Amino acid sequence: CTATQPALTSRREYLTGRLLLDGIDNAIEIVGNDAQVQSLFSALERVEVRGLDHLDQRVGWNAIADRIAQQDCVLAIVNTRRDALNLHAMVGALGGKDECIHLSALMCAEHRSAVIKDIRTRLQDRASQRAAGGSPRPLRVISTQLVEAGVDLDFPMVFRALAGLDSIAQAAGRCNREGRLEGKGVVEVFNPEGARPFGSMAQGINAAMDLVQSGGVADPLAP
Repeated sequence: CTATQPALTSRREYLTGRLLLDGIDNAIEIVGNDAQVQSLFSALERVEVRGLDHLDQRVGWNAIADRIAQQDCVLAIVNTRRDALNLHAMVGALGGKDECIHLSALMCAEHRSAVIKDIRTRLQDRASQRAAGGSPRPLRVISTQLVEAGVDLDFPMVFRALAGLDSIAQAAGRCNREGRLEGKGVVEVFNPEGARPFGSMAQGINAAMDLVQSGGVADPLAP
């Protein structure tokens, strides 16, 4: 099964009631009752999501770049390839081009694989240098959402441009992934200035905004 569970319950056509999917209904949580599920979730909780109470405030890209450049090891995920290119240039100008890595679907598959391998190596080097009491080289990665699925990376802090709650949860999967931090990793969600994406991504953003502002979700990672 995938980490993000698909909808497997039965579905019927709204008007006619015709069965569209003979699914799995009345499923029972194998971990236990609600209290046991919550207890296990709390024990394994590795990430704190911030910024959901400020989503009505649009943030300038310069301000975002400045905050990212102040971090020693950080991943920033944005919604479009153009945003990734522009933010990469801004952060590189503030914190050093060699310390800032760009990752998006503008790159061919082989190039992306090579860059991801380099990121993993630099993360491992940072861990070794910290363990030896050294001062690790800064690492700042600016990526599109391609990093959210099937890419095993572990950062102490992740910035995520406003997206659907499912995307925010996927971004959180790249933060404190191995649970090596003494405290929790931080996922900072921000609502960037400028035009928003179109299509399904825009629908996800609108749905997330509606849920958060209505008080329908306090923690997007909760069971």
